[in-house]
Amino acid sequence: MKNIYKKYKKNGFCIIDVFKKKDIEQVKTKISFKLNKLLKAKKKKFKNNNLDNYHEIIKNKSVHLKLMSPSTRYIKLSDSMIKGINNHIIKFILKKEWGHSKKAITWVGLHKRGEIKKNHTGFRISRPIQSKRKNINDVAGVHIDLNSGGERLKKEDLVTLWIPIIGFSKKYTLNLFSKTHTLNHAKNFIKSIKISFVCKPSYYKKYKSFRPILKPGQGILFHPNLMHGGSLNKGIKSRISIDLRLLNTKKHSAYKRLFN
Repeated sequence: MKNIYKKYKKNGFCIIDVFKKKDIEQVKTKISFKLNKLLKAKKKKFKNNNLDNYHEIIKNKSVHLKLMSPSTRYIKLSDSMIKGINNHIIKFILKKEWGHSKKAITWVGLHKRGEIKKNHTGFRISRPIQSKRKNINDVAGVHIDLNSGGERLKKEDLVTLWIPIIGFSKKYTLNLFSKTHTLNHAKNFIKSIKISFVCKPSYYKKYKSFRPILKPGQGILFHPNLMHGGSLNKGIKSRISIDLRLLNTKKHSAYKRLFN
C-alpha cells in the first residue's frame, strides 16, 4: 500500500484493483437497462454482449446526444460495487491525503440542477474516431476536476476514480498528464467552464501525457488537480467507462454545500 501511495503522491494517480468480474457485468446490465429505458423502444436494443457495438446501433446524432446527456447518464451502484470502492488501498490513500477516510461515493452532474446522488456513478460511451463520423465530441477535453458540477472545490475536497468497463488498452484508456497535480494552474489556462475546467491546448501541450494499460476491474484513482482527458477512442469498439467523485465528508464544507 505504501508503494501505491508513493506513486499517487509522485504522479498524481495510481492504478488500483476495484471490481470483480461480476461487478463489471452488473455495470453492463445497468447501463443496458438505462439505455433501453431512455430509448423507450418496445424492443430492447442493448444487452451486455453488444454494448461494444453501440456506435453501429445508434447512428442518429440527436439520439446519441440524448443518451449521453450528463443529466441522465448515471446508474446506481450495487452493494458489491460499493464494497470494491471501499477497499483498504483507497482508504489508506485517503487517510494519508485527508487525515481520515470518511467519504461519500457520488455521481455529479450539474449541481445547480440538483444533479448529484450518493452511491451512484456516471457512465460515458465514446465511439471510435475511425468511423466516418469523427466522434471527437464523445470525450471531455483536457481538464481538472476541481470544478465539480459547477461548484468550485478545494484540492482536499475530493479524489476521482475512473474505471473502464469496455476498452483496456492504450487505444481506449484515460489520457493522463503525470505530475501536473502539483502545479498551481493559473486562471488563463481555462478554455471554458461547464461542469469542469477545460484547459486551453496552448497550456496542456506543454506537458507530456500517456494512457496506461489496465486489466478488467482495475481503476485509476487520481488527484482533482491532475490534468486528464481528451481521451479519443482510437480502437474499433465503443469504449464504456464510469467515473465517481469520492467526496471528503469531514474536513471541508464542500460536501455540505453540494448536498444541502
